[in-house]
Amino acid sequence: MRLFDVIGVLSVAAWLTVVGLYAHERLGGGSASTHNLSSQVLMTEGESWMVLRRDDTAVGFIHEVRTQLADGWLLEYQMLMNIAMMGLDQRIETTIKASVNNDAILRTFSAEIGAMGQTFRALGEASDTHINLTTYAAGSSSKKRIELKEPPRLAASALNQVLASPDLKPGAIIRQEFFDPSSMGMTEMTIEYVGPTETTVYDQAYSAHQFRQRVAGTSLNVVTDDQGNVLIQAFPLGIVGSRVPAELGRAQAMSMRRQAKERDQKKGGEAKGVDFSLDAALNLLANTTRGSESEAPPKVVGQYVISGIDDAMGLVLESGRQRLVSRDGERAVITMMPEADAFAPDVIPDPELVAMTARVDGDASNITALLEGIDAEDTPSERAKAAAKAVRGALKPAPNIAVLAASQALELGSGDCTEYALITVAALRSLGIATRFVHGVIDEGDRMTPHQWVQYFDGKQFVDLDATRADLSVSRKHIQFFTSAEPEHPSFVHVLGRLKIE
Repeated sequence: MRLFDVIGVLSVAAWLTVVGLYAHERLGGGSASTHNLSSQVLMTEGESWMVLRRDDTAVGFIHEVRTQLADGWLLEYQMLMNIAMMGLDQRIETTIKASVNNDAILRTFSAEIGAMGQTFRALGEASDTHINLTTYAAGSSSKKRIELKEPPRLAASALNQVLASPDLKPGAIIRQEFFDPSSMGMTEMTIEYVGPTETTVYDQAYSAHQFRQRVAGTSLNVVTDDQGNVLIQAFPLGIVGSRVPAELGRAQAMSMRRQAKERDQKKGGEAKGVDFSLDAALNLLANTTRGSESEAPPKVVGQYVISGIDDAMGLVLESGRQRLVSRDGERAVITMMPEADAFAPDVIPDPELVAMTARVDGDASNITALLEGIDAEDTPSERAKAAAKAVRGALKPAPNIAVLAASQALELGSGDCTEYALITVAALRSLGIATRFVHGVIDEGDRMTPHQWVQYFDGKQFVDLDATRADLSVSRKHIQFFTSAEPEHPSFVHVLGRLKIE
């Protein structure tokens, strides 16, 4: 993808390169639809900054500069990353330059990566049939000729090409190959066009496009603007990158460099004596992108591994807040975002999510009375939170009392999470807001406790809401399994006994 295409392989920040090195078009089409890449490329001159965050903490940045030349483009990237690696906190700095022609076909590139007190360099020239790659590390050099079936393109150009295609439709799947340094060969990568969307990044609204890239068993989301420039991008290990204004990007970069130098001074300089040979770097890359058998991946706050999954269960593991990072047979990895994000595609709520039923009786007099004073001119989010706050104020926590309807639960004035959710759904539907039940668990450290909360439609996507919590928020320890229009889900109890969550 755009920010890590050319030779990011040669960096030990290996998980960043899971999205590819040089990619060339392999074939169009897929199970969803057949799609041929345009020979044109959408690209604009200028610069962009992306700040990388993990658990709401800035861990790095990427600065990209695009300069139009007479016969193509010069693409320059600078990246700084602070990451725990080989048991040590390390600073990785990368500088990459690549020249491509007007069709984004790679011609020359250079890269310099500093990590572990060592420097890794690479130079390359590309033709339509092969790439000549020379690497320098640990006082030695290595040369490699990579034969290609087609002219090599940057993986980033796939997004540009997709957007330049006049017949682009949601569901289009592009299949590519990218150069995998761990095998020194080509590996398949697919890009699915999810569809157009609207998003806001740092208070700036964009007409955007959502893609899903899959490679080496990992599925990651990316949102671009109309020109194919990355706005929001998910990475493994719970890291999310988002575009920031240039002034903020420069300020963040200066701050991170200063903090990195201060850490180096406290520990007496950067780590020395670590094997940084080409083989070591490539082995690290292979292990971190595909998973090492000898070392378990680090535990990420808000990231869980769910085992024992059967497709027949019908689990719903993705929402605006909960992201499915990867799925391999009966095992899935999910990551919780702090809040609903721009990766959630536009949806049209089912009519049943605004319907009143025998149990969801939002038209009952005591429920409509509870909602008096809520301004009909407020936004759906404002009305939903006001209604949930009213529900919370009307109930006291108590063991499950097995009420039949929302109005009955409100009359009793007590209940557990199921009653809170039931009345909240009824109240929001009474306000005309599409709302559904969410069935899942909460990670309480020593156990996973079954829990129920709600999701309301804010006009674009479903947003989580939990009236049992003082601030109505859903934490990164709420794990979603199902959603439903009615309070019960027939498979929930059965599934709980079969799944293992770590």
